[in-house]
Amino acid sequence: MPFIKLNQPKYLKETSMLISDNDQDSAYFEVAEVPSYLTGGKNLLLIGGNNNLLEEGSNIEVEITDTNGNPIFHEVNQYIEFGTNKRAISIYVYESTPSGLGYIVIAGVAAKRPNGNSVPKSWQNTLNVKWSKRIRIYPFRENNTRVILKTPPVIKIKELLREYLIPTGGVTTAATESLGSGLNYSFADGSGFSPGVGFGYITSPTPYFSASMVGSTISFTNINPLGATLSEFGPGGQTTDNYWTTQITEVINDTKAKVNSSYAPRVVITTFVGDKATGQNLIQILPLNVSGFNSADYSHAYQKDIVWTSQTTNIESWAKVDISELDPMVGDLKKIKILKRSQGFQQYELATEVDLDNKELLAKDDEFALQGLLGNFSEQSTIDDYWEASYTGTSTSVGSLPITASNSSKFMGAVVISGSENLTSNFANNRESANIQFKMKSSADWDGDGISTDGVKLYKNGSYQVSFKLASEDVNDGLEGSKIKVYLSGSAIATPSETTDRLLIDTITNNGSAIVSPVNPNNAARPAMKAVKGSKGTNLAVSNNTNTQISQQPETDDSELVYDFNTYQNGTASLIFEVVSGKWFLADVSFKSVKQSGFTPNHTSAEFRMFADTQQNDVFDFKFELYDNQNELIHTSFTQSIEWAGGNTSVTGNNNTIEGSLVIGNGILMKGITAQ
Repeated sequence: MPFIKLNQPKYLKETSMLISDNDQDSAYFEVAEVPSYLTGGKNLLLIGGNNNLLEEGSNIEVEITDTNGNPIFHEVNQYIEFGTNKRAISIYVYESTPSGLGYIVIAGVAAKRPNGNSVPKSWQNTLNVKWSKRIRIYPFRENNTRVILKTPPVIKIKELLREYLIPTGGVTTAATESLGSGLNYSFADGSGFSPGVGFGYITSPTPYFSASMVGSTISFTNINPLGATLSEFGPGGQTTDNYWTTQITEVINDTKAKVNSSYAPRVVITTFVGDKATGQNLIQILPLNVSGFNSADYSHAYQKDIVWTSQTTNIESWAKVDISELDPMVGDLKKIKILKRSQGFQQYELATEVDLDNKELLAKDDEFALQGLLGNFSEQSTIDDYWEASYTGTSTSVGSLPITASNSSKFMGAVVISGSENLTSNFANNRESANIQFKMKSSADWDGDGISTDGVKLYKNGSYQVSFKLASEDVNDGLEGSKIKVYLSGSAIATPSETTDRLLIDTITNNGSAIVSPVNPNNAARPAMKAVKGSKGTNLAVSNNTNTQISQQPETDDSELVYDFNTYQNGTASLIFEVVSGKWFLADVSFKSVKQSGFTPNHTSAEFRMFADTQQNDVFDFKFELYDNQNELIHTSFTQSIEWAGGNTSVTGNNNTIEGSLVIGNGILMKGITAQ
């Protein structure tokens, strides 16, 4: 669950007051745009006060409660509706807010009764009048509140020049077909028979699977189902399904893959009915209770990984756009249209559309313009270029660096962090003070904009999440079990004190070799939140598993650990993994802006090819159109007069023709000849 704001209860609904003013047209409060119901996200309530009946200079109190009587967070904004004295109230409904009937209660200090008489002295200068309304709450219903922006979005644009790519060895489908035997199958839940629905797992006794196999089709023949009991059906029993085709949907590691269906064989039962003269065969087809199969023959067609080569003479122009401070006061933004125009033609054209969803931030386009996930460790170069490891807290030199190598034995595209055995002789009285530190490099181009930073760029008041997968193996390193600590660091992170540069988000221990799984996998792998007081005077909330104990357990598909946090200022953030003991396998490290139902993520980005550049060294204008969930345009921003180098014109092939003339500079004229 992303960062959640809370109000302290005021108990306005339960408090008795002198005057109950529940008319739709309140005499005391100017209530406008009261929603018919509350949806997920930020809902709008406009309220003002009647100066003739309320005490001058007194406060108006507001409280919104859910079906259990608990406060729903609201925020009083500086925004006042044009031409009125009504102030905007933002009502936050989160995914965790219970659905049902709630209450909106407004209370104030009345100086007079509706008839103009003064209130009794015992009720003066205190809350003595309230207005209330029952309201239904739908946390997952689309937020169609009209959007009011706090500020226009902050937009940064940068040109990227990239080389055109071709497959090494020429254009090819790069398809391969693997024939073999020895693959095994088991059901997802291990319970045995499943009637052809759900999914299951294919396993191999030796490394076989690769990431490129996702989406491929695999067929099995000569299947001998495990647990099949044909004998109970008599001599007429015969399996009908010793051939099965399925599709790989996820490669978990090099020996295990998930498929999109479950093997559900049937048995044909043939029984003779009647005598030889008048009888006939009775044929029945029944499901066969099995637990999977082993060592079946298979045929597998999949796409091999393509190695790309750049054409250094063919340069393309791309735009990288970073958009922040998108968080509206109320309402929800759905998408952004980005339009561009050359000042030479003055006509805008659509460049791209950006759907405001969770956006992977730990990624960049490489020199080949291929998006690289910097938390995927399939390539050793990613580990070497963007991450670093060292021994810390040791009393003596260990003589070498920790081992950090690409490894897919636990998770596909993981890094194994090992070398804690070298810590056994250090700090004999306090072994836990010595550790291996694996962290994001403090100087690398994390955002693909050509500028090195000490982490991923984040923006103030944004809700973000980090996630990753972990597995461990025990080693002889002086401590029992495996232990790792996970920290957030960077200028965007509010640390618990001025004496530390990092925030602990979890301490994880494994007793035995295990895949680390969430404490509560049925809750989107998001444990309860813990508020941490920031040293900068702000509150930082983190989904926190602190001191989580993980025991030996089977591998699950929900092995992703997720932590949500808020930023307090523009800056950077990075992850630090501190291995205290054991050998650890880390995979799928991710930074994302959080998108929950009804709320707009604070930060997004886009990259797009500029296409059909009119000329090099041009000047471009960009227009950004923000749309709500009803596809209504609610705001337009402009960025003008951006100098643009542009790509080049590359002529390839052998049959290009110039008919007419071509002028080179001011002095060379080339004329084409039209073929007769």
